[in-house]
Amino acid sequence: MTVELQNQLNEKNEEISLLVSQISASIKKQEELEKELETKQLQLNKSDEELRQLRIQLAESINRQQHERIVKNLEDLLNQSRTQLQTETDQHNQSKIHQEQQDIQMNKIQQMNNDLQQQLKDVKKDSDLCKYQLTTETLNQKQISQKQFDENQKLIGTITQLTYANQNLVQANNYLNQQVQQLKSDLTKQSNSANTEIQTLKQHHLQQQQESKTQLSQQELVLNQLKIQYCASIIPLQQQLQQYQQKEQYAIQQIQNLNTRIQQQENETVKIQQENAQVKPEIVENIHFNLMNIPKRSRTVRIQTEKEQIENMICYLKENQFNAEKENENVVMKYTEAENVRVQQVIDHIKKELDVGVSFE
Repeated sequence: MTVELQNQLNEKNEEISLLVSQISASIKKQEELEKELETKQLQLNKSDEELRQLRIQLAESINRQQHERIVKNLEDLLNQSRTQLQTETDQHNQSKIHQEQQDIQMNKIQQMNNDLQQQLKDVKKDSDLCKYQLTTETLNQKQISQKQFDENQKLIGTITQLTYANQNLVQANNYLNQQVQQLKSDLTKQSNSANTEIQTLKQHHLQQQQESKTQLSQQELVLNQLKIQYCASIIPLQQQLQQYQQKEQYAIQQIQNLNTRIQQQENETVKIQQENAQVKPEIVENIHFNLMNIPKRSRTVRIQTEKEQIENMICYLKENQFNAEKENENVVMKYTEAENVRVQQVIDHIKKELDVGVSFE
């Protein structure tokens, strides 16, 4: 816009220069006409004086006829001079009128030039204001970019911490799965061993029954009592075993759900890391805002709840194991102390892993 106004201003200046040249030429021509008119007026005055002298001379030297003819010729000449003078006077008046019109046009052009100069000043002022605004916006944009870069660095650090916490949880869950499988295997071995011992006792009772006919009735009574006690004790054990299997299945399901959530968190973390370089600044700001507004204790409370559930399950399994050992004390006494130590080690290790996960959170 400034370039167009500058071009228009240059064109108007050229037109003004051309008009000024024309006006100067007209003024010069008018001055020449005035000088020529003055010269003609002097010549006319001189001719009138000469005519007067000639009239006097003619009156003195020639007759009346010659005098009249000469006077007529001189009058004709005088009339021609007056006509020419009037024509030149009219031309001079027209030149003045044309000069006034040119002055009016010159004033209009000068006013237009002043308006264009004012518009040019306004445009320059607007241009300076735009430059200032552009400079201010550029500085603000740089500050915003630096702020977004700092927020991205914070977000990357948060994602890194979450990744380490997820890795620790995965390791803890893997170790817990191994311990559960080991515990299940040990319980199966202990059950098989108990069944073997029971079968051995039955065979021993049968041998005693065969060897000692005198004590047959007593042995049969004892055996029947043992059978009754065994049946009475095996039913709760079977119920406890079924409950243990249900609890074990529930624990396995909980572990699978926890693994699924951990895998989803890992996938979301990878997705965030992949999209971090391409994400728009406003989206990065929203993500950071949402992450900063997540209750910091929500994940800690959830992990602590799961920790308590696992500890309760372990205590329940330990109680069942203790009851089973109490019911079969003669069979599994030699395994009790070692098993308790191993279970306590497992519990301590799981607590340690969960505490590590909580500290990372």
